[in-house]
Amino acid sequence: APAPAAGGFSFGNNPAPAPNAGAPTQGPAAPTPAQATGGFSFGNTPAPGAPAAAATTTTLAPAAGTSFGGGPTPAPATNSAPAAPPTAPATVTTQDFDTIYPNLKIWQQIQKFSHAQGDSDEGFLGKQDLHHCIFTNQAKLQPQPSEWTPPNNGLRQQLSTNPTVSIANPTSGNTDTTKLTSKNLERILRLATDLRISEANAVSLYAQVSQHLGALSSLSVPNLMEIVGMETKKYGGVSLLARNFFFYQQGLQLQTLLFLLQSRFQNSSSVLEATDALLNSDLVGKLIKVIKEYTQRILQLQRETGANKNQYEASVQQLTQNLQQQQLQGAAAGSSGKKQPPTFASVHLLFCQQQRQIAAECLFFIAYHTQMTPIEMAGLLDLIKEMSDMLPTLNPFTNVPSPYEAAGDAAQNGWPSSSNAPFTYALKDKDPLKWQQELVELSYETGQTQVLQCLSLLVVAAISAMEARQVLYDRDIHGPNSFGKGNKFLPPSENPSVPQELQSRLGPDGANSWARKDIWGLLAAAYALMLRSAPAALMSPRAGSSVQTNQIRSTARDCLVLPSTYKAFTFCRLTMIPALQRLSLSAFANLSEFGLAVLSECVSHYLDVLSEGSMPMSRQKYEKEEKEELNLRRAQAAQQSQFNMWSGKKDAKQEEIPTSVDLMARPDCLDDIVAVASSLCQLGRDYSQNFWNMDTNGGLVPSRLLSRLEQLQAADDSLMPTYLCFMAALANDEASATAIYNFLARPPETAGEGASSTPRINWISLIYNLRWYAQQLSNYDITVSKSSTTSTSSSANTAYYYNLEGNLVPSGRSGSTSSTTQSKATTSSSGKPKELSVMATFRVASHLTIIQKVAQHSSAAQRAILSISIPIGDDVTAGGDDALLVLFKLAIAPLSPTVRGATLTTIANLLEISPGSTAEERAFALQQGSNAWEYLESCP
Repeated sequence: APAPAAGGFSFGNNPAPAPNAGAPTQGPAAPTPAQATGGFSFGNTPAPGAPAAAATTTTLAPAAGTSFGGGPTPAPATNSAPAAPPTAPATVTTQDFDTIYPNLKIWQQIQKFSHAQGDSDEGFLGKQDLHHCIFTNQAKLQPQPSEWTPPNNGLRQQLSTNPTVSIANPTSGNTDTTKLTSKNLERILRLATDLRISEANAVSLYAQVSQHLGALSSLSVPNLMEIVGMETKKYGGVSLLARNFFFYQQGLQLQTLLFLLQSRFQNSSSVLEATDALLNSDLVGKLIKVIKEYTQRILQLQRETGANKNQYEASVQQLTQNLQQQQLQGAAAGSSGKKQPPTFASVHLLFCQQQRQIAAECLFFIAYHTQMTPIEMAGLLDLIKEMSDMLPTLNPFTNVPSPYEAAGDAAQNGWPSSSNAPFTYALKDKDPLKWQQELVELSYETGQTQVLQCLSLLVVAAISAMEARQVLYDRDIHGPNSFGKGNKFLPPSENPSVPQELQSRLGPDGANSWARKDIWGLLAAAYALMLRSAPAALMSPRAGSSVQTNQIRSTARDCLVLPSTYKAFTFCRLTMIPALQRLSLSAFANLSEFGLAVLSECVSHYLDVLSEGSMPMSRQKYEKEEKEELNLRRAQAAQQSQFNMWSGKKDAKQEEIPTSVDLMARPDCLDDIVAVASSLCQLGRDYSQNFWNMDTNGGLVPSRLLSRLEQLQAADDSLMPTYLCFMAALANDEASATAIYNFLARPPETAGEGASSTPRINWISLIYNLRWYAQQLSNYDITVSKSSTTSTSSSANTAYYYNLEGNLVPSGRSGSTSSTTQSKATTSSSGKPKELSVMATFRVASHLTIIQKVAQHSSAAQRAILSISIPIGDDVTAGGDDALLVLFKLAIAPLSPTVRGATLTTIANLLEISPGSTAEERAFALQQGSNAWEYLESCP
């Protein structure tokens, strides 16, 4: 192998010399020792310290075609006179690059040894070398942010008068000294200022990049300066690469830890034993500390860049400012000002956000694979609580960009500025796409997006740490837990006990200290599922009545209910799932898939547990009960007032009774919880399979949740859209789509428990409902009879609205309808076009969604749905409307663009020909296509 460079840097095939211990020193140094022949230099500066008798003086050769200062490479001077030795000692004495910045060398060694795994002799030596490398570099692998060093003005003044620097040479054991040119000195000092490092470390970094400019340029080093939008042309080749290379090698510390933690998933004994030593050195606690330190730095950098806008440190009251003031003054003034160009603090901000996210990834992989201790879990929960405080619930009216144009645009309408406009309706509205772009930029600049991504991953890590249905690895025995599946937080023993660190934070009383109780609710739900993993005897009342068992039972019961009260599942569906979908991709695995899989397992387990007992109420039932409660309070207040008037007493000041139900105070109902499951199932089969059961042959069978939903929606028709959308989300491949079709197509006598006394939905009823909607929305089609079971209206004009909010099902499901009601429905007409209500829109969309998804993935179900024919009137022998005709009638009805688009998409999926279709199936599909073309031609 070639000899290493004199600077001690190791790259490519050059072996790295052993680093020297010690820290760089600054200020005036002791008298300079004798220099090794050749010395080193920056750019064209001659190297001092050469012996007088030497015939040739050479400088350290940088990359071909370049010099240390970024200029042309000078040819080695031959037979030239030696340079005069410096008359003053070096102003700055620093150590070699590998000693100050060891991350690159450790990363290269671990990559090399990890690739030598196997049963061969080379693999055995690789395992030993990996273990030795981790053991010897254990202190350097401990995560910690790089120290920020302010400029040393005194030292810089000395360098201006004596620009002599010395760098330790690990090859010779001496130091190489040179005198800096004014340009190189300026570049190094500016480098130290931008990177917030000491002048000595900047000298070592600049020298290293100068010597290996060509090799480092071939690296795929991210250019953070370009990412944040900084102008890079003013920086030279060496200066620009030095800045990018600094962030690259600084980030390698956490990247190395992440690589080692991901390697633990191979369950190699040597890797487990080597990395267990890191875990036992309080690695989890140090990662938590790193996340907190980077968060503090991010807040500081946001103040420097002006991007914070006090959103983190302001209270919720400060965030919710006056709407009118923001619309007319704040937004116009803010948007009229010019955006400041990014500074180097923006580069540090981006780097800190990236490093915080990588540290969170390290915690996730630890929690997913390794058994955590109660102290580590307590630290993780405290970290989640602190970061959740940085995400206040924002106001959808005031904490968004103004919907009106800026002052310059408003001046074109006759006003000097938007604030001088007489009324808000007189202002010019912004383009919707422009407003959306500003909203995204505002969310990103304030850092809330990055905090949410980090927080979501930490929440998933905490859920993984409390999982009791998989095998976690014990760091002390370098293998799985001795009891197999389970969790040491609640070991499967006869007398398990819950650690106080978890009980005090996740028990029912723990929510009081959280500002975001919805985030606490998700953790409490996972905690309740872990408590339910205790032995069956413990969960039974016959197991005894000890304090510990009673505490486990009551905590598990309360923690199953409280998440709905605090709207934890609304946060999960609208905020957490989108954040997990946009996590980073690594060479090891897709982190988004990992996080979403953990969340999917937790939600499916939670819903399965709820299906065992009483399910939460629906939204409609909640609103109905709240309205009845308000009416009762009003009646009681009226009676009390009458009694006081009769008795001659003066009316006391009574509490103000709301005029309507406060929907913002509504807890998560059954609709919201099932909507989380639907959102997860829509992401793919890997997540929807958790909501299926398997038979003995490996086939898909409906889960207990699906069977319970079928029973509940039969009694509460408001759950029909939720029920249908959940089944549509489950149908995301051929097997699941076929299972959904068979589930709805089964005969009535094979229905589940409770179906004999309550009607159920089938494919015929779905098409029948769509035809009824098409009839009601179209004034010219009066031949289709209407079905209704809740028609209580006395007039034809209002029957439609009652029916939309009631039970809209065919007569085959809920019994026959009187001829009088049918006559009124078929003869009623109105000059005003009818429109779908919000509830009816949900119903129609859910009908279309399940037909579309099942037909898209199952060709057999597609043909069966196309073969459905709905009779016209009471004569079943007179023919009827097929599914395509019903959909075309619905498509030309007065629908919203979204519903009409869904209708046309459903038609397209029903007409699609599968690649593996037989000749008979293709003939059937072509015939249906011809029918569809005729229907389309006949549309008005």
